[in-house]
Amino acid sequence: MFIYVVVSFAVSGVGSIMLTVGIFTKFACLVCWIHVTSLAKRTSGVQQAGDTLLRIILFWFIWLPCQDYYSLDARMQISSSRVTTQVSSMASLAFMVQICLLYQLPAAFKVNALWSRPTKESAIYYVLANVAFCRKHFFTDWLVRHPEVPRILTLVTPWLEHAAPMFIFGNKIPGLLIFGVVSLIGFHL
Repeated sequence: MFIYVVVSFAVSGVGSIMLTVGIFTKFACLVCWIHVTSLAKRTSGVQQAGDTLLRIILFWFIWLPCQDYYSLDARMQISSSRVTTQVSSMASLAFMVQICLLYQLPAAFKVNALWSRPTKESAIYYVLANVAFCRKHFFTDWLVRHPEVPRILTLVTPWLEHAAPMFIFGNKIPGLLIFGVVSLIGFHL
C-alpha cells in the first residue's frame, strides 16, 4: 500500500512539473486532474472550495489548447494546431463562465447592509480581525488599525465582483481587460 502512495505522488509530481513548464501539456493536465480528483475522493473531510475549483480548472485545461501558448510544447512545435492568438471553443466559453461564477455567486450574497452601508467595523474589518480567516501580517495589522480603509474596501468588493464578467468578456473594449486584470489581482492581494 505504501509503495502505491509513493508511486502515485511521484507520478503526480512529475506531471505537475511537466504542466508547469509546458511539456506534453495535455497528458500532464490529464495526470494532474486524475491525481487531484482521486485525492479529493480519499480526503473529502479536508476539502474546501479552492480544491474543487482546482479540479474544475484542470478539467477544462484538458480541453483547451494550453500546449499552444506559453509552453515548451509551443517553442518546440510539438503541437502545430495554433492558427490564431484567440481561442474560441465550448471549453474556453465554459472556462470563462466558470471564472465569472467564481465572482458572481459570492457577490450575490453581499447585497446587504453590512456590505452596502458599513459602520466602523465593516465586513472586511471583521474578516481581517478574525485569525481563523486571515494570517497575522504587518499589512493586515495596519488595516485593522485604520478601519477607514477596510470600510472603503467593503464598499468596492461587491462592485468589483459584479464587474468581473465585464472584465472577462469585454476584451473588445480598449483598456478594460488590463484594468480588469490589475483590479482582480489587487483584489486578491
